[in-house]
Amino acid sequence: MGVYFKLKRGAVHPSERTNAEYLRKRGRPKKSLGQCFLIDDGVVRRIVREAAISPQDVVLEIGPGRGALTGHLLNQGARVVGVEIDHVLCEGLKDQFGEEKRFVLIEEDILKLDWEARIIPSDGDLIVVANLPYHITSPVLFKLLEHSDFIARAFLMVQAEVGKRIAAQPGCKDYGILSVRTQLKSRPEVLFPVHRNCFRPTPRVDSCVIRLPFGATPGPFPADEETFNHIVKTAFGQRRKMLRNALSSLDEPIFEAARRADIDLSRRAETLSVEEFVRLSDAFSLVSGDQ
Repeated sequence: MGVYFKLKRGAVHPSERTNAEYLRKRGRPKKSLGQCFLIDDGVVRRIVREAAISPQDVVLEIGPGRGALTGHLLNQGARVVGVEIDHVLCEGLKDQFGEEKRFVLIEEDILKLDWEARIIPSDGDLIVVANLPYHITSPVLFKLLEHSDFIARAFLMVQAEVGKRIAAQPGCKDYGILSVRTQLKSRPEVLFPVHRNCFRPTPRVDSCVIRLPFGATPGPFPADEETFNHIVKTAFGQRRKMLRNALSSLDEPIFEAARRADIDLSRRAETLSVEEFVRLSDAFSLVSGDQ
């Protein structure tokens, strides 16, 4: 067992104090990176409690920042891989956790990183924990979905409105590309809200923590995921239009596919379930292959 990081209950995380002078000298939160640091230790503890981490787990922490979550994660006995793009913050993380053998810090852009070579463990479950900058939420989420076969579950801090969209069901205005692509591989759940005052600098909107359990496929899976994603993106590209118009760029095969899949093209994209998108995608692949 490595060093136990002593953390005060109910207080601002010690990284706010230990890094304060360093960050004043070396740089403030960078707007270009969308940095908003979580400073409420009660929220940190709840995330760790919900994650139910064990010593057998490997935790990928995306954007550890000042280390508000990192010490708590290490105290669960797990191995922690932190991926941080900001060099200044990396230096602070090395100061705090550099001697802990269970902590690996990768100074790189998570969207450009080779996951197979650098992150995915050869043993144990991979659990993802992240306080995501709002402007990269969708790209990171799609990256997680791309590697979902290797992830047991993910816990993400996201903008409250984005959390609603991810968990939205067919027929509501929040239902869209994020909903469909995420729910193809997971059953997302909004765990709890997080007020904007829990961050520094204070963002203009509130956040929430969502849970994405991966593992067994929740329902039918498309024969060709790339075709599925393309149809979903095209359908929601003009979401107020009926599907026959929104999907017209796919030409005649989409009309035959809809007939085979028993999908009424007078409907709008937001009314189709994930399973219906899978049926339409598979039928489209078959029709296209016949031509």
